[in-house]
Amino acid sequence: MRIGEGYGNKLRLVDLSPAEIDVVKQALARLTRQPKALPCALLYDESGSALFEQITQVPECYPTRTEVAFLRANLADIQAAIAPCTRLVELGSGSATKTRILVSGLAVREYVPIEIARAQLIESAAAIAQDFPDLDRSAIRADYTQPLDLPERAEAATRTVVFFPGSTIGNFEPVEALSFLPRWRRLAGESIVTEHSYKYSVESFCALARGAGWSPRALWIDAEGLFSLHWLTTHAGSPTRTQR
Repeated sequence: MRIGEGYGNKLRLVDLSPAEIDVVKQALARLTRQPKALPCALLYDESGSALFEQITQVPECYPTRTEVAFLRANLADIQAAIAPCTRLVELGSGSATKTRILVSGLAVREYVPIEIARAQLIESAAAIAQDFPDLDRSAIRADYTQPLDLPERAEAATRTVVFFPGSTIGNFEPVEALSFLPRWRRLAGESIVTEHSYKYSVESFCALARGAGWSPRALWIDAEGLFSLHWLTTHAGSPTRTQR
């Protein structure tokens, strides 16, 4: 593990040196299975992450544009449900486009992006620093699908919320998701916000979350039924449903 300083007074870079993926080994292992499959992590090296950001900007790629509009439209309701959020941990932060919406709308004191692409991680954390200079940041270079420990919270941060945007959860097989979600329940200690892909209905995703030890507390659905945002906690309760 390497901890770097010098990227700004309030930015700490924690490099967990994630292991390089053996592409040949992964391909041979996964392509001899039935059904054949390759892990999506193969797509997100430095070049792949940069390419993905470019793809999200083309007119034909509506998901990111829809998600951003969806978060803005529901920000007041999200704020009412989860504020105060003092430490926001984002899994697969990328360019942190959606993060700015939450940071500006919630009482965030510390931002912890986790990203495997080092250059993109530093660039996006530095950009967040320009927009929110008083925000503490602990950027972690790691593969968030693997076990890891979060750094100690900043002194001003008393609560942790994990933000898992996009539809990455839908890339996991159900058994993989059941292994992944409890791990973050332990690390977050309290709550997680995540979107799901078309592979899950709202009901099946809530069932998956409950099976992993989470309690669905609220969800938001866009007007066209393309995306839903789920608020999961370790506390029992019935989910409330909001549709825009």
